[in-house]
Amino acid sequence: GEQIKEKNNPTSQSAIVFVCRWALTEKLKVNQKSLTKRITECVKKLFTIMLHTGTANSRLKMNASEMHEELLKRIADGEISKDDVPKILTIANWITSTSQSFKKTMAL
Repeated sequence: GEQIKEKNNPTSQSAIVFVCRWALTEKLKVNQKSLTKRITECVKKLFTIMLHTGTANSRLKMNASEMHEELLKRIADGEISKDDVPKILTIANWITSTSQSFKKTMAL
C-alpha cells in the first residue's frame, strides 16, 4: 500500500484509502477542472451575421454544419485560425441559445 505522510490528517488518510481501494489514480477527478474552450469574439460576430442573414432571408438560413463549413472556408482565407473553430455541437448550442434570447428580445 501507499505510505501516509500526514498521519494526523484524517482527510488525507481517507483520500489515500479511497484512491487505493475504489479508483485508479489516473481516473480520479478530484479538484481537476477541465479547461473549456470559449468561442472567440470574431467567430461570435461571424455567427451573428450568419444567423441574422438567415432571419432576414429564409433561403439563406444556415444550420450548424453549414456554419462550420463556412468557418473552414474562412481558415483557408486566413481570416481565422483553426483553433478558433468550435465543434458542430457547440455551434448548434450557440444557435439555440442565441435564437431563444433573440426571440425573447423581439417579443418585448
